[in-house]
Amino acid sequence: MITRPAVRTCAREDLAEVREIYALEVREGTASFELEPPSLAEMTVRFAAIETAGLPYVVADLDGRIAGFAYAGPYRTLPGYRHTVEDSVYVARWARRQGVGRVLLDAVIEWATACGRRQMVAIIGDSAHVASIQLHARAGFRLVGTLEHVLQDLLVDRDILSESLTLYMSVVSHRTNEVMKRLTVVSIVFLPLTFLCGVYGMNFHHLPELEWSHGYLYFWLLALGIVVTLLVLARRARLL
Repeated sequence: MITRPAVRTCAREDLAEVREIYALEVREGTASFELEPPSLAEMTVRFAAIETAGLPYVVADLDGRIAGFAYAGPYRTLPGYRHTVEDSVYVARWARRQGVGRVLLDAVIEWATACGRRQMVAIIGDSAHVASIQLHARAGFRLVGTLEHVLQDLLVDRDILSESLTLYMSVVSHRTNEVMKRLTVVSIVFLPLTFLCGVYGMNFHHLPELEWSHGYLYFWLLALGIVVTLLVLARRARLL
């Protein structure tokens, strides 16, 4: 029987285990954006700031151990961002693929919503974190941008996915938009050509009377000119 993780509010007594989970990710991963693991005292200060703000800071218990933690902190300190928070979710490596991340994120979203927060942002360090990207997509986040080459201090050249909890759109639908752009270009090019071929076919028997001795040559030169013009316009419109 699979044990379901239980989510509860983090207590100060949990911070030692929380720090162990976080320290490993700082040393070996890129999700935290930190160079050195913070001390227990520093983790306590950060926890107190979240607690004082009335924002969620939760842990997941699994088989008597802390399997992960999550919290939501201010996205920016300026007053215009007062209704926006940024989430952080960390799962112990031994507890992954057991639904821990989802129950933690759901709890943070529910708590933040109850606190009156209207927008939640997730900054995912490195697009190789597929599990984190999928976790947020399933929770209703959508991709809104990519920041490139911002982890130089960690001597890596990776990108950061920034996601926002508003509409229900995933990375797959974002890529679908690129495909639709290409199909639009094909339609723009071939529809006028189809029409032109139809007009030429209907008037072919009149061409000798008009003394158009090189009808085929003129037709294909006209068609080529139309194609080139449409491709140039599509390029300028950044559809190609």
